[in-house]
Amino acid sequence: MDEGRGPTRNRNRSCFQPGDRGRNFQRKEFRIPSTTPAKKARKRQSRTYLIVKEVKDLFFEMDRDFEERERVRLAEQREYENRLRREASQAREEEMAKQMAMLRELQETQNHFVSEILRRMPAPAPAPHYVPACHARFYQQSTSNNTENSSFTPLSSSSFLQLE
Repeated sequence: MDEGRGPTRNRNRSCFQPGDRGRNFQRKEFRIPSTTPAKKARKRQSRTYLIVKEVKDLFFEMDRDFEERERVRLAEQREYENRLRREASQAREEEMAKQMAMLRELQETQNHFVSEILRRMPAPAPAPHYVPACHARFYQQSTSNNTENSSFTPLSSSSFLQLE
């Protein structure tokens, strides 16, 4: 009687047994309302779809990694350029400080040299008295009147050396 019906596990079983309410009824009866309903079984995906999905994910990860590496590289480059600028400005400041120290030392040496020259120089001869041209004839007359010996001739340099 059960010979042509389905698999062997159901052969000995009749469609309805007393106390058996069916599989669907039992499932509904023991379900806890607070849990989420059972998920639908995933549809089996084709091999090419899985490969395409893996390649897309790989490219997405590579792109994300590239963007992240690029952000890091740009940040490092900015930091490096800022460090170079700071080092260059420090070098300029140090060079300027050295030049200013050299200039101060040069000025001190120059001031010392000039003061030494002035100290060693003999006192300057008094400047001749300037007589304006309009008073010159009066000056000559007064000097010629004051001289007692008008036949005074100065000694030559050779006769001066002979006297010594």
